[in-house]
Amino acid sequence: MDTLAQYWPQILKLKERCKSIPDDVNIIGFNLSTIVFFNDESELAKAQNSQFDVLISTLVLRSISCEPITIFNQCLYLYFVTDMEHHLKTHLQLYIPLATINMHHRHRSFVVTHMAQSLDGKVCTISGTSKWIGNTENLKHAHRIRALVDGVIVGGNTARSENPSLNVRHVEGPNPARIILCNSSIALESLPDITNMRNFLLCKKDCVEDIDSDSISLTHLKIITYSGDEQGQAISCALANLRKENVTSILLEGGPTTIKAFMQSNAIDWLQLHTAPLIFGSGHSFVSLPEITEVNQAKKLSNVVYTQMGDAMVVTGQL
Repeated sequence: MDTLAQYWPQILKLKERCKSIPDDVNIIGFNLSTIVFFNDESELAKAQNSQFDVLISTLVLRSISCEPITIFNQCLYLYFVTDMEHHLKTHLQLYIPLATINMHHRHRSFVVTHMAQSLDGKVCTISGTSKWIGNTENLKHAHRIRALVDGVIVGGNTARSENPSLNVRHVEGPNPARIILCNSSIALESLPDITNMRNFLLCKKDCVEDIDSDSISLTHLKIITYSGDEQGQAISCALANLRKENVTSILLEGGPTTIKAFMQSNAIDWLQLHTAPLIFGSGHSFVSLPEITEVNQAKKLSNVVYTQMGDAMVVTGQL
């Protein structure tokens, strides 16, 4: 039986190959031993497409008998050419789009956020405790996302209270860059120095004087500034400047204030909610947005994928 563990090394290779994907590539075929790039459908036909387990395409392919799964509103299609169990398919739908960011998302850094919540939508108790809402499978899943993105963002308050490593520990893969969104270096000196990890302090241009990089003992540390009078402009500038550092994909891990700012600015591309079989009855929601009066004013996910993860369900969709 096919398992995700068998495909994971190939997904990591796919990520590396796609970092320098040519502009004219529209189709990728891969299986447990092969990754092949194609410019168009005629090239694919010559390669006997039956050899591939999955085809990843920006085109609706006429020569493939199976129905495409649409990802990102007609930006990316997945074709499962060989028979696979449903559970494996839904997991590959979570990771293949992240591995192929440069194929379908070139204009700015891609942002995905992943949160674990209770059935009644709480991410922590009133006291702030959140360990452990997510299960063991979700922990490995979060680290797989880290391995596939270029950077992980947390806000300054989260960095100060948790001293997060933000590295990959539970799965095979490279460490992402650790990005702290902050306007001061106060109380950041306890961040652990991780081997082979880039570190960025992301701050407003007019706050750079409050950043003392010498007080933070990190081997690879760089300050990146951004500007913008409005929140949306500032976040757009921050993402553009991160892209200049080859951070083309980002996992937004929080906290609530940071996630709220990105969501209000329409800067989140993919939202994932791990919903555990727990009911808190109180606590804090993962984001607080301005009040609405009609259901049709709610933010709606599209191209939704439902993935069972242990005793919980992960809902993934495009914002």
